[in-house]
Amino acid sequence: MNKQQLSTFMIVLCMSVGLLLGAYSSAHTAYATTVDTTSNTTAEIEGVWGTVDWTWDSETATIVLYGGDMGEVDDAPWRTYTNVQTIDVRATIKFPINANYMFRTNNEYVHPTPTGGLVALERVIGADYFDFSETTQIDYLFQGATNLKEIDTRKWDLKHMTRINSLFNNCWSLAS
Repeated sequence: MNKQQLSTFMIVLCMSVGLLLGAYSSAHTAYATTVDTTSNTTAEIEGVWGTVDWTWDSETATIVLYGGDMGEVDDAPWRTYTNVQTIDVRATIKFPINANYMFRTNNEYVHPTPTGGLVALERVIGADYFDFSETTQIDYLFQGATNLKEIDTRKWDLKHMTRINSLFNNCWSLAS
């Protein structure tokens, strides 16, 4: 292969790899890593769950939810990032009709879930943004969140609820 053929081959190869990476990136945008180029550190992971935009910050162990309609329980970001200490809700989050086990953890005191949970969860900030207007069931919502210390439920509208069994089952650290 002469230099011109090699050069042409390399250009075509680079373009092909670029196209493949672009297609892969487009298909996998739910979990994109954001890099802060000024300090060369990974800032956070972003995604969408249902219609809820969210970020995961591993340094603060915080998931921030930016509002929308929740997705499926097993697709929640805390099923992947299981060492979450804080959930910070910044806008209205609409719960589904059946929200049973939404924040359930898996630990030695409760039945294990097939994927991760919120064993390390200590607080939920902005829980007043939880919209239960169409929700009828929140059984075991925070079951087994043994480290959960604070969550403000005073503004929750539960008038449509038909089932609220064991909402904070085994939440022994809950103080406020």
